[in-house]
Amino acid sequence: MQIKRTVPIFLLLFCTSHLFAETNTESILKLIHIVEKKPVDQSSQRVYDQIIQYAIESKSVQIVVSPKLLPWFTRDTDYKLILFGSFIAGNIKPQLISGIKGDDSYSGILNLIKTYEEIRKFNESFYMIEIDRLIELEKDGRLRDYTKTATQ
Repeated sequence: MQIKRTVPIFLLLFCTSHLFAETNTESILKLIHIVEKKPVDQSSQRVYDQIIQYAIESKSVQIVVSPKLLPWFTRDTDYKLILFGSFIAGNIKPQLISGIKGDDSYSGILNLIKTYEEIRKFNESFYMIEIDRLIELEKDGRLRDYTKTATQ
């Protein structure tokens, strides 16, 4: 009698955990969409926190945080969480869409650059030479190769 109850409960838990995983992926993609539209908003820091937490806990995505690629990360700087969150969001978005787990630092850096440029629109005094170098690499068509070597 106990076995009969265990099987339906197991099936229920298995099915709901699978549905939760799909819903969770969809909700994270929605959060990413929110910060893509408004990367520097009053609520963006909270949204980036959720995206980062998902990336840390999820087994569906892989991220390489390279000191060579993000040398400013160890410093205390304005907009650090927003810039890091935008890197994470850009990195995991293609993985979530494709369902293929694998670091995509190039997409992460492109998203970080977009966010950096948005910050500079309202705070021209904010300047990070490391990100400006990444922008130059992208203009020269060398950023993709640079991100590959920086994350190895």
